[in-house]
Amino acid sequence: MGKNAPSLDTPLVLIGQEGRRRVVLAADQAARRAGLATFKFTGGVSAFGEKLVRGMMERGYDEEFARKTFSQLEGFGSYGFPESHAASFALVAYASSWLKCWHPDVFCAALINAQPMGFYEPAQIVRDAIEHGVEIRPVDINTSRYDCTLEPAAAEGRFAVRLGFRLVLGMKDAEAAALVSGRAGVPFEDVEDVWRRSGVHVSTLVRLAEADASPSRMACRPYSRAGSR
Repeated sequence: MGKNAPSLDTPLVLIGQEGRRRVVLAADQAARRAGLATFKFTGGVSAFGEKLVRGMMERGYDEEFARKTFSQLEGFGSYGFPESHAASFALVAYASSWLKCWHPDVFCAALINAQPMGFYEPAQIVRDAIEHGVEIRPVDINTSRYDCTLEPAAAEGRFAVRLGFRLVLGMKDAEAAALVSGRAGVPFEDVEDVWRRSGVHVSTLVRLAEADASPSRMACRPYSRAGSR
């Protein structure tokens, strides 16, 4: 930086769009008149490169410093957030981290129930929960609901996560509701009992079998009429 250059009181670690604006206004008033500090158009900042560099040099900044400053401004233009937006993300990240640290069972169930999210697959969420000491219980036709639920666990202050029907490939919310309504607090005895009391299609029974959702205590004797549905 030149000896007579004005001081930039904003560090060149840009946190928000407001910081970038302060850098531009401090560096070159000509850029302000050209509209560089407003950043209304994606990629529009590149058109003001030479103007900003020239203006900074006229105000006493070294050319190398001026070009480095513009390079950071230009790169920031494609992804920078306003500080308020960044603060909102930080709050969500903090709250999520706290919940995952102190209540990993609740965090696991809530995250799976919020799928699809486009980040982590349910299998990854389950594996991470197990690695952090959470008891995971499989989909069970007599206890599961559509969403994952919490059940009492042996560990004090912790819950076990009962996986929900939503994790059964092809299972719809209405089919899960029919199963929950059909059992009405009375466990299903066998596959035919599931079919008769819930009224679900045989294809749903197949999906449940493929997901190993039948408890070991349920008898798997053949059912006579299910194949006709």
